[in-house]
This record gives sequence, structure tokens and C-alpha cells, in this order.
Amino acid sequence: MKALFALFFSMTLAAVWEFIEYGCDLFLGTDMQQDTIVSFIHSYLLGGEAGEIGALENIADVIINGQPLGVGGYLDIGLHDTMQDMLVETLGAAVYTALLLIDREKHPVLYEKSETPHAAVREASVVFTEHKDAFFRKTAKNLLQKTDISLQKTMKQRNKISLQKTMKQRNKISLQTAAAKTQQT
Repeated sequence: MKALFALFFSMTLAAVWEFIEYGCDLFLGTDMQQDTIVSFIHSYLLGGEAGEIGALENIADVIINGQPLGVGGYLDIGLHDTMQDMLVETLGAAVYTALLLIDREKHPVLYEKSETPHAAVREASVVFTEHKDAFFRKTAKNLLQKTDISLQKTMKQRNKISLQKTMKQRNKISLQTAAAKTQQT
């Protein structure tokens, strides 16, 4: 299955590359899809009736807008280049895949079917499982301690402020009482 995936993945990359070549030629005015001069064409458009394939053979020159092209045949703009690239890439990928299949006894790791996770993942999973409860307990304890300390500080500050307000009010009342006594006498 891996070999088949490798073959199809390689073919997909070749198709993507051909899209890039076509896009560069179309939008950037490059000539990445190299032209080919052909001396014959077979096409349904050249046929006399529907379904009949017509042919032009021994093409020596093409005239465009009254001017001879002067290349000694019909100028194909990239189809042959694209098909040759795809053919070579597919043959290369097929040969490489065949060699992998033949050589798989020497490289069993490439073809093992693993039902369990790799040892490192399995070990990390065990360690995490063993220590997660202790970790969460410690984290919760630390959080409670910090909350308790914070609550104690808040309560001390509130008590201090409350005591200061009470003292100010008592002093104010004492001063008012003393002033009232002084006025009466």
C-alpha cells in the first residue's frame, strides 16, 4: 500500500509541476513548456463527418496572418513536452516502486504494520498516566494555597481599613463630644 501511495504521490507532484509550467507560460510569458515541431496532425476537427478523424501529414510550413512561420512544420506549444515529462516521471516512479517492492526484505521497517504506537509514544503515555494524578493534585494544592494566601491578605487589608475607619469615627465622636462639653461650660 505504501508503494502504491508513493507511485501516486509522485505522479501527483508531476501534475502539479506541469500546472506550474502552464501557469508561468500563460501569465508570465515564459516558455517552460518547450515547443515541438510536428509534421502531422490527427484530429476530429479535420474529419469530414462527425466521428471521423481527419489528418494533415507531411506539414512543411504553416502560414499565420499571411506570414510563413518558417520552422519547417507545425509548432506544437507544449503538449508533447508535457506528455513526455509525465511519461518519464511515471516510468521513473514505477521503476523506483518496483525496486522498493523487490528490496522490502532488506528494509522491513518500511513495510511493518504497527498496531501499537511507537515505544517512545507508549512510554510517554505510561509516564503521563502514572503522574497525571499527582501533577493535578499538586497543581490544585498550589492553587488553593495561593488562593488562601491571597484571601488572607485581602482579609487583613479589609480588617485594617475597617479598624482605621472605626478609629477615625471614634476620634471624631470623641472630639465632637469634647467640643460639646466645652461649649456647655
